[in-house]
Amino acid sequence: LSNENVIHIAKDGVQYLQFRRLLEYSDILVHAYSLGIDKNFRTARAKNVEPLTQEEVKKANKDYSDLCNAIEMNYIDAVKPNQAHTKNIKIVEKKVNGNEPDFNLKEYEQIDGLVTDKKNIALATTNADCILLLFFDPTKRVIANVHSGWRGTLQRISVETINKMKSQYGC
Repeated sequence: LSNENVIHIAKDGVQYLQFRRLLEYSDILVHAYSLGIDKNFRTARAKNVEPLTQEEVKKANKDYSDLCNAIEMNYIDAVKPNQAHTKNIKIVEKKVNGNEPDFNLKEYEQIDGLVTDKKNIALATTNADCILLLFFDPTKRVIANVHSGWRGTLQRISVETINKMKSQYGC
Protein backbone atom coordinates (compact mmCIF):
# COMPACT_ATOMS: atom_id res chain seq x y z
CA LEU A 1 0.00 0.00 0.00
CA SER A 2 2.97 2.33 0.33
CA ASN A 3 3.51 4.80 -2.48
CA GLU A 4 4.99 8.27 -3.04
CA ASN A 5 2.33 9.83 -0.75
CA VAL A 6 1.60 7.20 1.87
CA ILE A 7 3.53 4.76 4.05
CA HIS A 8 1.86 1.51 5.14
CA ILE A 9 3.00 0.40 8.59
CA ALA A 10 2.33 -2.85 10.45
CA LYS A 11 3.42 -2.57 14.08
CA ASP A 12 2.41 -4.53 17.16
CA GLY A 13 -0.47 -6.18 15.30
CA VAL A 14 -1.88 -2.85 14.09
CA GLN A 15 -1.88 -1.69 10.48
CA TYR A 16 -2.07 1.99 9.61
CA LEU A 17 -1.10 4.56 7.03
CA GLN A 18 0.88 7.74 7.50
CA PHE A 19 1.14 10.55 4.99
CA ARG A 20 4.68 11.42 3.91
CA ARG A 21 3.85 15.15 3.76
CA LEU A 22 2.60 15.17 7.36
CA LEU A 23 5.62 13.17 8.51
CA GLU A 24 7.69 16.25 7.64
CA TYR A 25 6.12 17.75 10.81
CA SER A 26 6.73 14.76 13.08
CA ASP A 27 8.30 17.05 15.66
CA ILE A 28 4.89 18.69 16.26
CA LEU A 29 2.33 16.24 14.84
CA VAL A 30 1.56 12.54 15.20
CA HIS A 31 -0.99 11.02 12.86
CA ALA A 32 -2.28 7.67 11.63
CA TYR A 33 -5.07 6.39 9.42
CA SER A 34 -5.97 2.95 10.74
CA LEU A 35 -6.74 0.31 8.19
CA GLY A 36 -9.06 -1.34 10.66
CA ILE A 37 -7.95 -4.83 9.75
CA ASP A 38 -10.25 -7.03 11.86
CA LYS A 39 -10.94 -4.00 14.07
CA ASN A 40 -14.08 -2.15 15.12
CA PHE A 41 -13.21 1.43 15.96
CA ARG A 42 -16.88 2.37 16.36
CA THR A 43 -17.24 3.24 20.03
CA ALA A 44 -20.81 4.58 20.04
CA ARG A 45 -24.12 3.78 18.47
CA ALA A 46 -24.25 5.02 14.92
CA LYS A 47 -27.49 6.34 13.46
CA ASN A 48 -29.77 3.49 12.35
CA VAL A 49 -27.33 0.91 13.74
CA GLU A 50 -27.86 -1.33 16.72
CA PRO A 51 -26.05 -0.22 19.88
CA LEU A 52 -22.76 -1.93 20.57
CA THR A 53 -22.66 -4.61 23.23
CA GLN A 54 -20.40 -4.10 26.22
CA GLU A 55 -18.00 -6.62 24.68
CA GLU A 56 -17.90 -4.66 21.40
CA VAL A 57 -17.26 -1.39 23.26
CA LYS A 58 -14.47 -3.05 25.26
CA LYS A 59 -12.92 -4.40 22.03
CA ALA A 60 -13.20 -1.01 20.29
CA ASN A 61 -11.51 0.69 23.23
CA LYS A 62 -8.71 -1.90 23.17
CA ASP A 63 -8.30 -1.35 19.42
CA TYR A 64 -7.93 2.41 19.99
CA SER A 65 -5.47 1.72 22.78
CA ASP A 66 -3.43 -0.59 20.53
CA LEU A 67 -3.37 2.01 17.74
CA CYS A 68 -2.31 4.75 20.16
CA ASN A 69 0.45 2.54 21.54
CA ALA A 70 1.67 1.76 18.02
CA ILE A 71 2.02 5.47 17.17
CA GLU A 72 3.34 6.30 20.65
CA MET A 73 0.39 8.40 21.77
CA ASN A 74 -1.40 8.22 25.09
CA TYR A 75 -4.77 6.49 24.65
CA ILE A 76 -6.27 8.66 27.39
CA ASP A 77 -5.68 11.73 25.16
CA ALA A 78 -8.13 10.50 22.50
CA VAL A 79 -11.25 12.54 21.69
CA LYS A 80 -13.89 11.15 19.34
CA PRO A 81 -17.19 12.70 18.27
CA ASN A 82 -20.51 10.87 18.06
CA GLN A 83 -20.70 11.31 14.30
CA ALA A 84 -24.09 11.88 12.71
CA HIS A 85 -23.42 12.93 9.09
CA THR A 86 -23.67 16.64 9.88
CA LYS A 87 -21.58 19.69 9.02
CA ASN A 88 -20.96 20.37 12.72
CA ILE A 89 -17.40 21.13 13.78
CA LYS A 90 -16.32 21.40 17.43
CA ILE A 91 -13.27 23.17 18.82
CA VAL A 92 -11.52 21.03 21.45
CA GLU A 93 -9.79 23.21 24.03
CA LYS A 94 -9.45 20.52 26.70
CA LYS A 95 -10.49 16.98 27.41
CA VAL A 96 -13.63 16.29 29.41
CA ASN A 97 -12.51 13.02 31.03
CA GLY A 98 -9.35 12.95 33.07
CA ASN A 99 -8.39 9.29 33.18
CA GLU A 100 -10.00 7.90 30.05
CA PRO A 101 -10.60 8.92 26.44
CA ASP A 102 -13.44 11.26 25.54
CA PHE A 103 -15.68 8.65 23.89
CA ASN A 104 -19.51 8.58 23.87
CA LEU A 105 -19.90 11.97 25.56
CA LYS A 106 -22.90 14.28 25.16
CA GLU A 107 -20.46 17.15 24.48
CA TYR A 108 -19.68 15.48 21.16
CA GLU A 109 -23.22 14.56 20.05
CA GLN A 110 -24.07 15.43 16.43
CA ILE A 111 -20.43 16.38 15.71
CA ASP A 112 -18.52 15.23 12.62
CA GLY A 113 -15.34 17.25 12.89
CA LEU A 114 -12.90 18.27 15.60
CA VAL A 115 -10.33 21.08 15.59
CA THR A 116 -7.60 21.84 18.12
CA ASP A 117 -4.32 23.63 18.62
CA LYS A 118 -3.63 21.87 21.93
CA LYS A 119 -0.82 19.41 22.45
CA ASN A 120 -1.71 16.00 23.81
CA ILE A 121 -5.20 15.88 22.35
CA ALA A 122 -5.63 13.07 19.83
CA LEU A 123 -8.52 13.73 17.45
CA ALA A 124 -10.21 10.54 16.27
CA THR A 125 -12.93 9.79 13.73
CA THR A 126 -14.21 6.61 12.13
CA ASN A 127 -15.58 5.76 8.74
CA ALA A 128 -16.98 2.95 6.68
CA ASP A 129 -17.68 4.22 3.18
CA CYS A 130 -17.27 7.91 4.06
CA ILE A 131 -14.21 10.09 3.67
CA LEU A 132 -11.98 11.23 6.51
CA LEU A 133 -10.27 14.57 6.06
CA LEU A 134 -7.20 15.85 7.87
CA PHE A 135 -6.45 19.57 7.84
CA PHE A 136 -3.21 20.94 9.25
CA ASP A 137 -1.76 24.43 9.55
CA PRO A 138 1.91 24.01 10.53
CA THR A 139 2.36 27.73 11.20
CA LYS A 140 -0.51 28.02 13.69
CA ARG A 141 -0.13 24.36 14.72
CA VAL A 142 -3.82 23.68 14.27
CA ILE A 143 -5.23 20.34 13.18
CA ALA A 144 -8.70 19.17 12.23
CA ASN A 145 -10.00 15.63 11.81
CA VAL A 146 -13.29 15.46 9.90
CA HIS A 147 -15.76 12.74 8.92
CA SER A 148 -17.38 13.59 5.58
CA GLY A 149 -20.13 11.32 4.36
CA TRP A 150 -22.32 12.26 1.44
CA ARG A 151 -24.56 14.37 3.69
CA GLY A 152 -21.61 16.23 5.22
CA THR A 153 -20.07 16.68 1.80
CA LEU A 154 -23.30 18.18 0.44
CA GLN A 155 -23.42 20.46 3.50
CA ARG A 156 -19.80 21.49 2.74
CA ILE A 157 -18.26 20.26 5.98
CA SER A 158 -14.78 20.83 4.52
CA VAL A 159 -15.57 24.51 3.97
CA GLU A 160 -17.05 24.71 7.49
CA THR A 161 -13.81 23.26 8.84
CA ILE A 162 -11.60 25.73 7.02
CA ASN A 163 -13.82 28.63 8.09
CA LYS A 164 -13.67 27.44 11.72
CA MET A 165 -9.86 27.18 11.56
CA LYS A 166 -9.64 30.68 10.07
CA SER A 167 -12.07 32.32 12.50
CA GLN A 168 -10.84 30.59 15.68
CA TYR A 169 -7.11 30.44 15.04
CA GLY A 170 -6.30 32.81 12.19
CA CYS A 171 -5.22 30.02 9.86
